[in-house]
Amino acid sequence: MITNLPESEVAQALLELEALGHNRFRNCYNQDSQAGMMFGGQLLAQGLAAAQETTPPWSVHNCNAYFPSPGNSREPVEFSVEVVRDGKRFANRRVTGVQDGKIILDMLCAFHAAKGGPEHDYCPPPQVPPPEDLIPEIEFVKKHADSLPAIAAAAFSQAFPVEICIVDAEKIFIDHSADPRRNYWFRMPSACGLSSEAQQNCILAFLSDYRLGAVTLAPHLSPVALERMIIATLNHSMWFHQAVDTSDWLLFATDSPWAAHGRGLARGAIYNREGELVATAVQELMVGIRDLP
Repeated sequence: MITNLPESEVAQALLELEALGHNRFRNCYNQDSQAGMMFGGQLLAQGLAAAQETTPPWSVHNCNAYFPSPGNSREPVEFSVEVVRDGKRFANRRVTGVQDGKIILDMLCAFHAAKGGPEHDYCPPPQVPPPEDLIPEIEFVKKHADSLPAIAAAAFSQAFPVEICIVDAEKIFIDHSADPRRNYWFRMPSACGLSSEAQQNCILAFLSDYRLGAVTLAPHLSPVALERMIIATLNHSMWFHQAVDTSDWLLFATDSPWAAHGRGLARGAIYNREGELVATAVQELMVGIRDLP
């Protein structure tokens, strides 16, 4: 199982699937993660790619995914696609991702042949500096490593195929703001070689899981207190509004309106540079705070 590639090759590798039979596929690449846990965004991207192999050339407009069991980044995943409906302008697919006989992804996704109609966008982006005026997160963490716990400095300095610039990084990392909102720019440079809207949407699904869930603990815990965090995604829903280039900077405006009973809700609006809303994501998570000796 391939888990380590140059960052310039990751986007294409993520979307390569081996056909196993009728509507059945196996992935060829896993994005390596801490402690061998599979990154949920990978399952979203690859599950969507598998579904798109079975649909007309229409755009995805929604996916709703559950993660019944954690995935192992050292083992391949087999995806099975069920044709739920093929209509004149809408199609629905169910995708299950299985590893060692366990379902680790259960996703419904919907596709649509675009048609003209009323248009509005009443969700303006927050007023934040452009990414060029911000220091990349990995550089910020390295610069302030002496002010951060060693485990956090190491984790946030770890290479990942997504570039990120946090708005108000000092306020979040150093001052430990309890504001239940996080704004950041992100992009995946290796996606510049992807030629289709369908492929870009898969990478957007991958990106939508990056850091979103952590906002649920923002009012309660510093983001650098990693050893105390208990967090796992239960489900992830996403709506795709506009075509997007994921190799260019996108603004992810996230917040957490609610948490209780060991669960939390995270919301995210994704904007392009022009301030257009290109996607919306919502996660429900298992959350908690671990007591340390």
